[in-house]
Order: sequence, then C-alpha cells, then structure tokens
Amino acid sequence: AVPGSGTVQSRRPFNAQYPTLGSINQVESGSSSDYHSLQMQFTQKLASGLNVNFNYTWGHAIDTASEARSVVPSYSANLRLDRGNSDFDTRHIVTTFVSWQGPTLTHRFKKLTSGWQLNTLATAHTGLPILFRAGTDVNGDGDTFDRMNLVGDPFANVPASTSATSRVWVNKAAFASAPAGTLGNLGRNVIFGPGFFSIDPSLFKEVAVTEKVKVQLRVEVFNVLNWTNFANPTATFNSGSFGTISNTRNGGGAPGLGFGEPRNAQIALKLLW
Repeated sequence: AVPGSGTVQSRRPFNAQYPTLGSINQVESGSSSDYHSLQMQFTQKLASGLNVNFNYTWGHAIDTASEARSVVPSYSANLRLDRGNSDFDTRHIVTTFVSWQGPTLTHRFKKLTSGWQLNTLATAHTGLPILFRAGTDVNGDGDTFDRMNLVGDPFANVPASTSATSRVWVNKAAFASAPAGTLGNLGRNVIFGPGFFSIDPSLFKEVAVTEKVKVQLRVEVFNVLNWTNFANPTATFNSGSFGTISNTRNGGGAPGLGFGEPRNAQIALKLLW
C-alpha cells in the first residue's frame, strides 16, 4: 500500500471548502538534476578548402522533473520516486559537418565564380525516454499520473502495424495496471523511443557588395533522404492507442519546415556586414 495514503479528502483538505475548484496544487522548487557526459570532437582542415568536423557525445541526464511548473509527479508525497532519466535524456549523439569552400574558377567573372560553399550536416542520435502514465488514480493520491506494472519484455512479440501511417513500438501485453493503493513497478522514463537521423546539404554563394557588406544566397535541403523520424508512441495506458506511434517527431499532424521534418528545402538571402 502507499505509505500514508489516507483518503483523497485528507490530502485535498480544501475540496469541500472550495467545491467549484477542480484542484489546488502546491508549486515548489523541489526537483534535482544531474548530467554526466563524455564529449569528443575531431576537426580536420584538408587541402583545397575541405573541412571536416566530427562530434560525439555520450551523456546521461537524471532528474526528478524535467519541466517547470507543469509537472505532476506520480506520487506527490514522495518526489524521489520520480528520480530517473530526464525527459530529454539522449544517450548517444553523433554529428558530422563537411564543408568545401570552392576555389575561384576564373578571375574574368570573379563575382560569379567565387564565394561558393558546399556543406553537408549529418545528425544521428538515440531516442528519447517515454513517460508512461496509467491515466487513472491507482495509488489514491487524487492525481492520474500514476505508473503501471511492467510484467514482461515491452519489445517482445510486438504486433505488426496494419496501417501505413502508424507503427506499434511496444507490446501492451507487457504492461498491467497496478493494484489499487500501490505505485506500480515501472520506473520513470526507463523505456526509450525511436532514434533520429537526418542529412542536410546546403549551398551558399557570397557576393561582396562593398568592402564590409556581403550578400549571401543560401539553398538548404533538410532531411534530403526523407528519412522517417518517428515520434514517441502514445504513453497513456488506458488509451486505445497505447504503445502506437501515429506521428513523426516534429510533425504535429502536418508536415512542417526545417530540421527534423520530412524532406523540405528553403531559399534564403542574407545581408552580412
């Protein structure tokens, strides 16, 4: 049983006094966090204007809450039970940036043939933690942010998706509702979602207007391979779509522009001084 759980009324003493209010929550700076990492960087300037930069980070972020003011713990009487991987915990991150500064092909048309730069950025990293919630008040503390019991391997016997727009990430049969008055044995953020991969080439052209003023034309293509970067699955246990991914990482229901989205391109003109 939950230690000192009592009744909901005893832990929500203002419910009867203010019946028109849904709940009165206490907000405090009671969280703690740690971050440890190994960071490596390799930079090589090669001949003919070719530069290569490689970065690798192994990191581990741990906390009891990853956001400010909008976090409700799984059990309000003991915040330490929520100590685990941060919502943004990304264990492995690899980025590679290759840039080639093109030479001036001829001095006869210098403004046209000089100032060209070709770049490629490749990014890959492991997935983000999935914050599973029961969706019901199992432990009896008056909130519905409880966790479930993990009773099997969540990645074993994952059923195949029957829809082209969704993907099953974890097997719901590996989870079970915790008995009433208990906390559930599933730790916070112990299961991770899909990883991320993108290659983003770009072409720049600079033209000197004056000695101090330049105009830069930029053509950038994001996710040129159109790699599908899945978002985390639905994480509420009492949802009919629990464990199923129905969106891309930054999709939000409709494709957008920029880093992390489906393949897209943009043309920009910048004034540099």
